Parts: sequence; C-alpha cells; structure tokens
Amino acid sequence: MKYENQDDMNLTWGKITAFTENNAKDFSDKKTWNYAWGHDLSSESIAEYANTFRQNLTWDEKLLLERLKTEGIIEEKWEKYIWVANKAALAMFYPTGEKVQLNGRVVDGDKIRSQIKGWLDHELAHWLYFTNPEFKKVTDDIWQSLDPKTRKEISEVLGKNYKNSKFHATEFLSYVLFTEGKSEINTNIIPNSVSDKDAYLKNLRSQIYSTIDAKKNLSPLVKSFFDTNWIRK
Repeated sequence: MKYENQDDMNLTWGKITAFTENNAKDFSDKKTWNYAWGHDLSSESIAEYANTFRQNLTWDEKLLLERLKTEGIIEEKWEKYIWVANKAALAMFYPTGEKVQLNGRVVDGDKIRSQIKGWLDHELAHWLYFTNPEFKKVTDDIWQSLDPKTRKEISEVLGKNYKNSKFHATEFLSYVLFTEGKSEINTNIIPNSVSDKDAYLKNLRSQIYSTIDAKKNLSPLVKSFFDTNWIRK
C-alpha cells in the first residue's frame, strides 16, 4: 500500500504498530503511536489489534480492515477477525510530487524518495519474514546463531524501541543487512559500550553471511534476496 501523505499513513497504522511492537494499549497521547516511513505487519498482528480494539476502531482503521479483507490478508467470521497464515500488509510513505510536506516543512520530493528507498528493503525483509516460512526460519536461525551474550546485548538495545521481543529476530536482520543508514543501525542494534561500531557491525554481517552460506538448499527467491543485497554487490 502506497501513501502520498505520511500523516495519513501513520494515522491509520501508527496505533496498530505501537500495539504490536511495543504492547501499547493507551493511545490518548499520540507520542505513543509509531511514526515511520513504512509499516509491515503480519495478518496475525492486524487481527489481534482489530479484535482487541473492535469497539473503538477509528473510521480510517475500519476502512483499512475492509481493504485487507478484500485482499485476502484477514477474514471476518462470527464478528471476529481471523488471521490468514503467511499473509502480511506492507504500507509505505512514497510521495510523487516535486515538493513534499513533511513535519510542517516543504522539502524536495526527490530527496525524500531517495531516503525512503533506503528503507524499502528493510520493510521487504519484514514482509518476507511474515509471508515466507523458509525466510522466517533462516532469519530465526541467524538470530539464534549469535552467541548468547551478543544476542542478549542486542536484544536490550532493540527493546528500547521494540518492547515485544517476538520481533527482535526480524528487526535485527532488517537493520543489519537491509538498512543503509548507520545512525539507525547504531541506535537500534549496537550497544553503547561498543567503541568501534564499524568493526562490530562488520563482524555481525560476516557471522550472518557465514550462517546463510552454510545453507546449501535455499530457494531461488530467498537466496536472491540475500545475494542482491547492497552489502554483497
């Protein structure tokens, strides 16, 4: 799903993502909402939110759920939303104008689109995690292949913005392999105690690709997603 206006997207998706990733339930303060370039949620997460807040869904959220039902991402039976296995919804802010309104400022459209493209692979990695069982297993194997001390340290960093640890494996992979911005990686992945962050990140990526390369029977889809990553080009 593509949105021309970031506020419109976050108005619809911000609470769902905050509930899913941070266990938020009180949305009276919009600071609790998740504001982002994009959102990617599994059918299961969307249905859980819809059922939890069924009596208080906004008009925008109801329209979104109707669209997701039409596209076969969720179902509705006996006044309850039902999730569909291996389905997910991906929403991205992607304006087409020459000038774009962003956070009360008018900015260059090409510059914004360039930044957003840097996040697209990050969101696609989440989408594959939710929709492709093979990719999910590879991602979980990579997460578990880290030594327990490293995994615990990274999980503590991730926990600042992603309180639901169920999503730490996919967030870890999406940041380390599919996010180009170093500041985002440093903020969400690398512990403050690490002095040489570049070396730490390089070592993580080496470990990840060692795990991937050891898997000899990956499907063409999954293999190509890793092999065409900008780090390997």
